[in-house]
Amino acid sequence: MSETHLSEIRVDPLINKEEVLIQNNQPQELKMDETLGNNSSQNNERSLWLGSIMREVTEDKNNQPLSPKIPKVPHKLRNENEECYRPLVVSIGPYHYPERDTTLREVETLKVPMARQFILNGGKDIELIYSELEKVIQTAREFYNEIDITGFDDEQFAQMMFLDGCFILQFISCVTDHNYENLEMSDRLIVTVKKRLASASGYNWQLKSAQQPAHLLELLHSLIICSHKSKVKSSPRRYGRCLSYLVTCCQKIIPAKPERGHYLYSSAKNLKKVGIHFMPSQTSGLMDVKFKPSFFYGTVKLPTLTIDVLTMPLLLNLVAYEKSTALDQLPVTSYICFMDSLIDDADDVKELRSKGIIVNFLGSDQQVADLFNNMGSSLEPDNSAYNDVKREINRQYESTLKRWVAEMQQTYFHSPWAFLAFAAAAVGLALTATQVYYTIHPPPHPPPPPPPPPPPPPN
Repeated sequence: MSETHLSEIRVDPLINKEEVLIQNNQPQELKMDETLGNNSSQNNERSLWLGSIMREVTEDKNNQPLSPKIPKVPHKLRNENEECYRPLVVSIGPYHYPERDTTLREVETLKVPMARQFILNGGKDIELIYSELEKVIQTAREFYNEIDITGFDDEQFAQMMFLDGCFILQFISCVTDHNYENLEMSDRLIVTVKKRLASASGYNWQLKSAQQPAHLLELLHSLIICSHKSKVKSSPRRYGRCLSYLVTCCQKIIPAKPERGHYLYSSAKNLKKVGIHFMPSQTSGLMDVKFKPSFFYGTVKLPTLTIDVLTMPLLLNLVAYEKSTALDQLPVTSYICFMDSLIDDADDVKELRSKGIIVNFLGSDQQVADLFNNMGSSLEPDNSAYNDVKREINRQYESTLKRWVAEMQQTYFHSPWAFLAFAAAAVGLALTATQVYYTIHPPPHPPPPPPPPPPPPPN
């Protein structure tokens, strides 16, 4: 009986199993053929395995779902300040649609009469306008996650977008023409809707700039307004005043170029102590922050910001937009964090408010400080934002000579009486020092006068 030997144990990398190759008393040529065959099979298996890796990567990339162009607020932000992301008076689009019959019903009931008035003002057939909108409704659906609009068929989605679009354009038309009586709204609602639509239009402009969508507002505007020769000249100007202003604001907040990040560790009141003062800048762009140095002092120029009850929701919605769209630059987030670094308490707000940088319609200065501290506590800014300003501020703050001059100025020259007291003390000190010096080092006495000449001898 021939003896069986275990020639080798091979581990298959594909199935991770040990194969025992049994060598019998076979001719040498046959064993060589088997070895070559095994090597060839192993190479084929390896090629198939490597090819499957690349094929799966390609398939995953091709099958990866596209992110929505109008995304929802990220869960992390929504969980921290959920009330800031809920509409106060009006809902536009499918998000928050169930609230239209409850908390938002007051304005929701105005959409139909405002749409009717908008169509009548344009003088176009409503069937024609609606049929044109239906042609692009499938493209409009692609701007949202499909899971968020499963409750809408194409007809329901088109009706919702038609009413919302007509409402926005009619509202802008009445506001720009100061025709407020046609809105049938209270002054409070008009102001609130104006601010909300301003922020929404800012989002739409950035989407249009980046992705060139078929904008429903542009379609409705072109069908109803631009088709009338009598309004071709006036309407674009009327409607453009709002939108072009928003475009300009969005362009202003984009930084020019990224650089290495710097950090700011001192609040406004502490910067004032080292000779760094504040003044409002000439524009309202969030990135228009500059530092103007001088020999001993420095000035930080900041845009003026009005703070009221709508400021926090507006800023946080802009932050949510930046995060959900994965922008390379985060101008609004960086601005909030920069202001948070300047504001620790009410004294910092008082300093900025006294310089005209903050206009406080919210309440106390401490409420404004809490607003920025709450918003900035969970945000991560773009570290390259405000690099030049932060670098110059830190350089001024760390200068021993400039700190000494600033502290001296605040101690002895902060008021006319303090200056007079300092001047009197300086003069008194100088006189005292002079007296002490001459007491220790008296001036040399003048030499005695020469004796008088002797009298002439008598004759």
